[in-house]
Amino acid sequence: MTELMLHQRQGIRFAKINPKNVIAHGMRLGKSRVAVEHAMETMSFPALIICPAGLRWMWFDEIKKWMPSARVQVMVHLTDEFKRGADFHVCSYEYITAAKRIPLKSIKALYVDEAHYLKNLQAKRTERVWDMVENHVENAMLMSGTLIPSRPDELYVVLRMMGSIQKYWV
Repeated sequence: MTELMLHQRQGIRFAKINPKNVIAHGMRLGKSRVAVEHAMETMSFPALIICPAGLRWMWFDEIKKWMPSARVQVMVHLTDEFKRGADFHVCSYEYITAAKRIPLKSIKALYVDEAHYLKNLQAKRTERVWDMVENHVENAMLMSGTLIPSRPDELYVVLRMMGSIQKYWV
């Protein structure tokens, strides 16, 4: 197993001190490894990973690479139900907005990949994730290599969700 890079160790340390946090390491710098290592070090199982649909199997591979014994459930269909006993549940933003029942009482950590997808306060996925972060999980890590893809105001939702800034009126 390869050694963690300095910024990854610092990210894990930061997440342990700040249970609701943002990891904004650049693209291809190992944010998924930070999430898996954080879950292992804090024993935050079961964990829920929300990501774009096209990245679900990448997450499966990353989890198995760094934690081969992990039981991983990848939600493939919008009708899939959470299975007991999984260490990680991996689902898409679409799944989160369509799911009728998510066992939030049992989820110990939430890892949200490509968090810049949460830029619209009125979007159903933003509302769902915000509710999870605010009311249901103790540990929440929002991750993005491009936290501000277009305009600086796109950062507002992520920072507000994490409690870093207060509401503003325009």
